[in-house]
Amino acid sequence: MKTDDRIRQRAWLGLLDTDRETLYLSSLANKMRRTHRFTSTIVAVGSTAAFASFVVGVSGVGGGPQAGGGLPSGVIGSAISLLVAVVAIWSMISDFSRKAVIAASLAEECSELASSWRRLWIKLSSLGDDEALKRIEDLERADREITKSVPHDLGINHRLNRKSATQAYQNIQHEYPAAA
Repeated sequence: MKTDDRIRQRAWLGLLDTDRETLYLSSLANKMRRTHRFTSTIVAVGSTAAFASFVVGVSGVGGGPQAGGGLPSGVIGSAISLLVAVVAIWSMISDFSRKAVIAASLAEECSELASSWRRLWIKLSSLGDDEALKRIEDLERADREITKSVPHDLGINHRLNRKSATQAYQNIQHEYPAAA
């Protein structure tokens, strides 16, 4: 049974878009996790350095109040403490760990949907146009539901989105070259 070319193209584009979404959300989750780890490390190291500066200033060990090449150790400790406070507040407001979990969860949903698109693609030539169109519409509706569930504060990383789109196109074109 021959499937209409427009239906095949629509299925191919659905597969492409879902693959892009999966790559994008996975990459975004990884970026958010790395940023969370980085800010947590800055806070941990900075807190330790601020405490060490405080101890040096109080105890007079290592040059006393003029440690750090002429700057009072209290100034150094205060500067480090301020930096740590700014990074900690920025990290809390940005909530990278929550965003990483959400993006990873959505990527998993998109991956499952992409598998459904692949199964449809394999069966496409054995389905009638009406049945193929119905299944495509069901998958498109599922994709819209996933897209609607993306929180606004997750934001859009356009550079990462373009990179994901390019990679998805290469993947799908390689895997399904006849449809391109």
